[in-house]
Parts: sequence; C-alpha cells; structure tokens
Amino acid sequence: MAHTLAIRRLRRENPLARLIVTGCYAASPERAEVEAADAAALEQQLSFFDEGLNDSAAPLHVVYEVLLKEGYSLNSTIATLTAGANTIYRITDEGFAAPELKGLASEEGTPQDRTGPLSSSADAEPPSFYLCLDDAIATEALDALPLDDETVFICQDAALDDSQKVNLSLQCVLKTI
Repeated sequence: MAHTLAIRRLRRENPLARLIVTGCYAASPERAEVEAADAAALEQQLSFFDEGLNDSAAPLHVVYEVLLKEGYSLNSTIATLTAGANTIYRITDEGFAAPELKGLASEEGTPQDRTGPLSSSADAEPPSFYLCLDDAIATEALDALPLDDETVFICQDAALDDSQKVNLSLQCVLKTI
C-alpha cells in the first residue's frame, strides 16, 4: 500500500518520473514530428529497393548497364536465349584480358611468356554470364541453362522464390539486381 502511494505522489510531482515509473514513453510533439519525418524518409528510401526495374526501362539499356558493372566491355557479344516464357541474355566478352594478365610486360615492352595458372590459352573460353530481366523465372528455364560453379547468373531479386535462390546459389554464382 505504501508503495502505491509513493508511486502516485511521484506521478503528480514529476511528469518525467511518471513516465519512467509507469514504463511508458511519450514523446514531445516536436520529437513526434521529427520521428514521423524520419519514418517517411526511411520508407521512401526503402521503396526504391522494392520497385525492381522501372517499367519504362529498355531491356537493352539495362543489359549494357549490368555488363559494364560486371567489368565487361561495350564490345561484348549479347545473345538472346528463349527458355519457355523467359528471355535470358548470355553476355560474352571476346576481347577480355584477365586482370592478372593486364600490365604484365617484359622490359622490352612485349608480353612475357608465362606458364602456369596466369597464362591464357587460345582454346580457353571467353568469360560470360547469364542475365534475366523477367519479373518471374520458371524453374524449367533455369534447368535449361548450363550452370556450373563458375557461371554467373544475374536476375531481379523478386524474380526468384526462396527455394530457387538457395538452389541457384549452390549451382552457380547468383547475383541479383
């Protein structure tokens, strides 16, 4: 009983103590406005991640943007593959020089003769990756692709369900946009 009376007296005398004792939090009107503005700004920022690709974006423009971000040249070959209802692009960079081989020159200015893992053979396949810009990707389309541990597959994050993401990440290098 004495404890209850002490709490009541504390609530009347000190509003801040009242909030602490009762365990509730009441912000000032100014603080509430700042928090509402912060919440609206955060919600707007997060909405940019949910939208995916803009409907007015030309697919070829997006393909070139992705291939540049992946470090491929503008002279890369873009092959369009159709697997069911999905359109998948295979981007191949024929003129690609491995980063570890760039700048390796002898004192005379000619490329060094190198053997081992850094040497590039004429029969080596040029680097390539697959890109799908569709809003949903059928499992049959993924099964039709020759994916291995070194193959990169890029698609929209919302285009795959969780099980497809897990399975693809085990089969290849999965990247999402």
